[in-house]
Formats: sequence, structure tokens, C-alpha cells
Amino acid sequence: MAIESKSNILNKCMKGISVFFYGMLLLVLLFVLIGQFIFPDERDRTSTECQVFDTQWQQILENGDRIDVCVPGKIPAKWGEKVSIVTTLPEKVYSSETICFRSIWQDVEVYIDGELRQSYSTKDSRPFGKNSAFRCIFVELEESDAGKEMIYQFTSESKYAGTMKKVYIGDRSSIWFYLMGVYGVRAIVSLFLLMLSFFCIIICLVYFIAYKKILPLSYLIWTLFLCALWMMSEIEFRQVIFRNISSLSNVTYWCLMLLPIPMSLYMNSIQKKRYEKLYSLVTIYAVVVFVVGTLLQVFDVVQFVQQLPFVHFGLIFAIICIVATIIMDICKRHIKDYFAVGLGICGMLVSAIFEMAFYYINMNITLGTFLVVGLLFLLAMAIIKTGQDLLDIEKEKQKAIMAKDAQTKFLANMSHEIRTPINAVIGMNEMILRENEDETIRGYAENIQSASNMLLELINDILDMSKIESGELELVENTYYLASLIKDEQLLLTARVGGKAISTKVEVDSEIPAKLYGDELRIKQILTNLLSNAVKYTKQGSVTLKVYSKWIEKDTIMLSFSVKDTGIGIRKEDIPNMFDKFKRLELSRNRNVEGTGLGLNIVKQLVEQMHGKIKVESEYGKGSEFTISIPQKVMDKNPIGDMQQSIRESRAENRTSEKLFTAPDAIILAVDDNAMNLTLMKALLKRTKIQIDTATGGKACLELTKQKKYDMILMDHMMPELDGIETLKLLKADSDNINKDTVVIALTANAVEGSREMYLEYGFNDYFSKPIQADKLDELLIQYLPENLVHMEKKETEAAEETDTAEDDLNPVSQEISSELLAIDRTVGLSYCLNSEEIYKEVLTEFCTQVETYLPQLETALNEKNWAEYAIITHALKGNSLNIGASEFSKLSLEHELAGKEENTAFIYSKYGVYRAALIKLAEEVKAMI
Repeated sequence: MAIESKSNILNKCMKGISVFFYGMLLLVLLFVLIGQFIFPDERDRTSTECQVFDTQWQQILENGDRIDVCVPGKIPAKWGEKVSIVTTLPEKVYSSETICFRSIWQDVEVYIDGELRQSYSTKDSRPFGKNSAFRCIFVELEESDAGKEMIYQFTSESKYAGTMKKVYIGDRSSIWFYLMGVYGVRAIVSLFLLMLSFFCIIICLVYFIAYKKILPLSYLIWTLFLCALWMMSEIEFRQVIFRNISSLSNVTYWCLMLLPIPMSLYMNSIQKKRYEKLYSLVTIYAVVVFVVGTLLQVFDVVQFVQQLPFVHFGLIFAIICIVATIIMDICKRHIKDYFAVGLGICGMLVSAIFEMAFYYINMNITLGTFLVVGLLFLLAMAIIKTGQDLLDIEKEKQKAIMAKDAQTKFLANMSHEIRTPINAVIGMNEMILRENEDETIRGYAENIQSASNMLLELINDILDMSKIESGELELVENTYYLASLIKDEQLLLTARVGGKAISTKVEVDSEIPAKLYGDELRIKQILTNLLSNAVKYTKQGSVTLKVYSKWIEKDTIMLSFSVKDTGIGIRKEDIPNMFDKFKRLELSRNRNVEGTGLGLNIVKQLVEQMHGKIKVESEYGKGSEFTISIPQKVMDKNPIGDMQQSIRESRAENRTSEKLFTAPDAIILAVDDNAMNLTLMKALLKRTKIQIDTATGGKACLELTKQKKYDMILMDHMMPELDGIETLKLLKADSDNINKDTVVIALTANAVEGSREMYLEYGFNDYFSKPIQADKLDELLIQYLPENLVHMEKKETEAAEETDTAEDDLNPVSQEISSELLAIDRTVGLSYCLNSEEIYKEVLTEFCTQVETYLPQLETALNEKNWAEYAIITHALKGNSLNIGASEFSKLSLEHELAGKEENTAFIYSKYGVYRAALIKLAEEVKAMI
């Protein structure tokens, strides 16, 4: 309480001091006013006080005659003619007195009693031009000058020839004070405008840096800046402030010449470029006047002062255009978009008209005054409009954020809803492939697998695009073997080609470092997109993948991949648009080609995120070449050399054997509201012998966890009543639950970026995304199940040494060919030919032709140890033999295809002799049937 009391006393004390300060300040100001206007005048009044030198002047004519003239006023004179006027000085002159003449574009000489007392000319100091800039000329007087004759001679090659302004007498400081008192307001206003414009320019610059956008207000600010600079250059006492007033006088005209440009740009911007052509005429005229006028002045052809009508015409032209467009917008009801600015412009235009009118009737005391008032009014209205625009932008930004959040939620739901059935499709299909030996059914299952993977790729593309747009896509960099990456893409390319009449080629620079550091998966994604596109848009010819590199730093290379095809090509005008998302070129021509138009956009975004570049070269109708270059850190400078050897080394390091295991004593709980997913989970884990309990919801999960201790819980997120997160919270909060510390994995179809972090934050031990991949699930179980429960089983591969001895078995003579291997079931063959004898005969003939083609290719692949090509040929023979009804030979072809893919050289060398002999014999059998 004591502390609070002291605080209140202190607050009251500070408030009292504030009141005292403002009270005293008011009294001081009041006292100043009383002293100036009520108390007696104590100023010194001397004869040297500044006053107008109001005396009679006479012009001295050429013949010596004198005539009376009025000063200030206009004395008849031609351009370049020297005018001499004379007067008599007062009878009493003080030694500190001066007479001040104000010249306008004139050279001046002043004589007292025939003696030259003062002269003014900028002929030797001005950068260019024929006339001397405006200046106040002071003539010092002496007491002995009283009553003497004073001659003022001046000449000008401008419209100001013969023009005289007021003449002042008094001490120099008094005259300056007087001039500042009369014209100082304009100087202060111009200085204020300069400071205001600088401040606004900084604000607009900060806005541009922050948002990469130009505020329309910035153009108006430059208009204000030019007006302020023009006014500053024209003040009466400018010679006190600026060093070279000749150069400053040129600035006056340049400002006026440039004024229409920012004003037109401002109007064009706020009117949303509806009258861009009209304003372009205004700006072009202003540019021409500026350039031509400057050249004429510099080369002393036509002076700036003589060009004023053209300058003013540019201003009038701009005013007319602005007024006309505003009237048109009023008629079209567009004025509501910028009503405040329109009102401000009307006020500014009225002030500009008054300004020019007063200039031409020689009321120069108003120079800039009216225009400044109009400009400040316009600026106020423009700031109001800009404030409204910024508020609208902020509202739109908030709407965009809300839309983005809605999109993220939608993608999360979409991911879950679509991935859940895909999970079931892929999982069940996996069981068909594992357990069914019927070749026809396996063929159907492979088609299902291919279609499911394509659908999954599409979903992943959409999610990737969402991550890229939100800036949430992160690169996951690790050490990888380049040879393994290339091998995977080579197999993918082969699979994509399928039965198309396309040859494939992979060329790899043997000097590329073998081991690199980067995001291998994203590079694969890029190459997969490019290779898939190349195959899709190529009907015949070839697709070539080239891989090469160059060193850019001590431990970094620029890794380049080139994908070249002989497909349909791209038109030159379409190349700039080909990376737009959801953009497919020549849709009518490519209607039958699959795709969403997302692939290339994702490729470009990923390449740029990895600080790489992408280049496209294409000839319409002849093919295209896409080249990507990505910097990669080198982990091993040894060159890649032989691809096959490099692949074997990478596999030896990454995998000594397959991760096959059993865990018969492990007990896990799978929680999912989808019964099919639970069935799939049991099927996938059948070979592991893991004991699996299932629950179809959160409540059932909590009941089971109270009764039995589990080694792991796989928990789905999206479930009715209690979802996965709520179930986990209740499980962790129950101190009596025997599974409160059990490992819980979030098993969900939500694959949006940031999902893993979210689940970890909620308390899950890890996150696993559907569709369930058997090998990934195995890795997860091995990682989180207790080590004592997991029994690893290594699938031993044949020793490499056996490969050499197996080559002796290539002799087909020593191999025995079973009759079943050569059996041809005519009924099966006819079933694949719509039971048409004619079609079946054509298929048999085609089989013989293909055997003649494939046999030498098979030999070449074997001799060159090109196992990818070996797999491709045996894959084709598998399908072709099944089509004629040779089911057993088709099965043998499948075994060789898989051996080729896995590079199981021991199997190939040991079985090749039988396979080759059987193929030749089978072809002979077929020929006999034709």
C-alpha cells in the first residue's frame, strides 16, 4: 500500500509540473505580443532606414536630349539597346547608405558624377546564355555624393530590355531585411515544400523497398519538389544563399519544363491507365521542349526566357488533358475511384491558372503563391486517397491471408480424403502382387499400381505447389551417390517409354565427382518431370539424358542435366509462358497427352530454390532440349568413372542387405476409423509376425491401452468423436494408463508441409504419411520397436566371385530345355486375340520377327553388361510370349527382367544359356504353327 501511495503522489506531482509549464509558456507568449503591439515603440529611426528611392528619372536619348520616365516601369528600348537614365542624388547622403537596383536579365553600369561606381555582368562566370541573371545591385554612397548626378545604364537581349523595378535607398542590411520581409514568405514556403517533398520521397522509397511497388503519390511528390525548387530559384535574395545564380536561373526553366511529366504520370496512375495515350502526348511534348530548349540555350540560339510561351503551352496542354479526362471520368462514373484527388486537382488547376495570369500581367510578387496553395490542397487530398488505398491493400492482404489459410486447410483435408482411399488401393494391390502368381492378374495389378502412382504424383504436385507458393518448401540435403541417382532415372525413363518406338540414351561425363551433397529427392523430382515430358511429347525418335559438370569453387561443382528429345518441339512465342502453372501449350494439338500443367512450373521453382538455372532450346516440330544447372557440394572428388561400378559401391555403402525382420513378441496397436486400412496394416505386417490389435476409434483405443501394454501405437488423426490428437492428449494425461509413455506414431493422410512439426508439437513421437509404403513402414518399426524384440534376417546375395564361374554356363548345349518351357497354349493365345484366328496368326508372325530383332540386342546387352537394356528386352519378351500362349516362357522372361533390374548377374549368367536356347527353339515352334 505504501508503494502505491508513493506512486500516486509522484504521478500527481508530474501532472502539476506539466500544467505549470504550459501556463508559464502561455504567459511568456502573451507578454511578447503585448510588448510588440501595446508597449511604446523604442526602435531607432534614422535616415538610413530602408525606403523606396522615389525620385524623378530622365532617359538620355542618343542626341543628348532628356525625357522624363517612370521608375519602376517600362522604358522604350530595343533588344540589345543600351538604356541610360539619370537622376540627382539627395542633398543629404550618409556614408553608410546604399542604393539598391534590381536587374532582370540585364548587364548594368552605374556612374556618379561621371565616375563608374558599380558594374554587373555574368559574361565571364555564367555557364551559357546571353544575359545576366537577376540580381540586387548595391551602389555604395559617400557623403560627398550629395546632390550629384547618377546615371544608370543597362542593356538586355530579352523581353526585359528597358524594364525597371523599384529602387531602394538605405543601409545594405536594412534593404536586405526589407526584401526578406516582403518576399521571405515565399522563401519559407519553398523551403517548407522542399523539406516536405524530401520527407515524402523517403516514405515512398521505403514503401517501394518493402513492397516492390511504386505509390502513385510519389509522382505527385516529384511535382511538388519541382515547384519548390522553381520557387526557391526565383526568390529576390537568392544571391545571399546560392553561390552561382547564373546556373540557378537555368534551374527555374528546367523545373517548369519538367512539371507536366510527373503530373501526367500521377494522373495516368490514379486513372488506371485509361487515358495513357493522351498523357503520353503530354510527356513526349515536355521531353521535346526540355531537350530542344536546353540545346538552344546552351548554344546561345534562343534563350530560355524567350521559350517561356512553349513552356507554358506544355503546362496548359497538361491542364487541358487533366481536366478533359476528369470530365470523361465524371461522365463514366469513374470519378468515385479518386473523388478526393479529383477535387484536389480542380483546386490546383484553378491556382495554376491564376499563377500564369498574374505572371503575364507582371504581378510577380505572387510568383508561386497561388500554385503552392493549390499544390498543398492537392497533396492533402492525395494523402487521403493514398491512405484509403493503403487501407484497401491491407484489407486485401488480410483476405489473401485468410484465403491462404483456407487453402491450406482445404489441401490438408483433400490430402487426407484422397490419400485414404489411395492408401487402400495401393496397399491391397501390393498384397495381390506379393501373393498372386497368375500372370494375367499380376498384369492387371501392375496397371492398377501405375495408375495409383500417377494419381499420387498429381496430389504431390499440387501439395508441392502449395508449399512453394507459401515459402514453406524446404530442401533436405544429404550426401548421395550421383551414379545411383542416374541409374534410378534411367530405369524410370525406360519404364516411361514402354512400347513406344523411342530409343533412349544416357550419357554421363566420367569425370564428374562420384559423391555429392544436396537434395537428391528434389533433383530426382526435377529429372522425372523433364524425362516424363520428353517421353509424353515424343512419338518416335529418341530421348537423351546427358550429365556433366564444371568446377565453380574449390569444393563445389555446377551439376548440369540435359534432357533432349525429338518430339513436337515448342513455338518460340510459347517459350516465355511454358513455366506458368496450370498452363499447357497448344491444348488442341496435345489434347490426348496427360498432364495438369504443373510439372514445369514446379521444376522452375525447385531449380531456383536450389540457386540453379534452367534453359530451354527448341525447334518447332523437331524437338526440345531442357538444361538445368544446379550447384552441388562435392563430398568425394574421385570421378564417377564406370557407372556400374559406382552404383555397386553406393549400394554397398547404403545397404549391405535387405531389411527383412521378424518381431513375434512385439505387440502394436493400430487405430483407424477405416476398417480397410486396418486390414491392410495386418496384411503388410503378416511376414513380420508382429502381434497386432486394432481399434476403430479414440474411445476404443483408450480402453485397450488400459488393459494391455503395447510396444507401439499407430494412431490415425482424422477420426469421428475423438480424433488422434485428442486421444493422445487423454492418453498422456491419464497417469494410471500403462501406455502413457508408449511410442505413438501419427499415421495420417495429411501431407501438407509442416505436418511433421505439428504432430511432434502435439506429443507424437513421429509422423508417417499415407499411402503406406511397406519398406518405409518396416524402417519405422525397426527404428521404434525395442531392439530385443526385432530379429533381423539378411537375404544373402550370391558372391561376386561366382559371377565369373557362372559365365561357363552360357553354353546352351549343356543346358536342358524342359518341354513345359516350350509349351504354347493355343487357347490362351486366342483369348488375347479376341478369339480371332486371323489376328492370332498375325501375332505369331510378329513374335518371330521380334525374336530376330531382340536376340542380337540381348547378346549385346549381356556382353556390355547393360542390365537396364537387358531388363527392357526381357520385359518385352515377357509380354510377347504371353500373347502367343507361352505362359511358362513368359514367367522365365519375368525372372530375367527382375534379375536385370536388380543386376543379379549370378542368376543371369547361370540361366542365360537355357533362356537363349529356349527363345530360339520357341521361335522355331511358332514358325511351324504359322
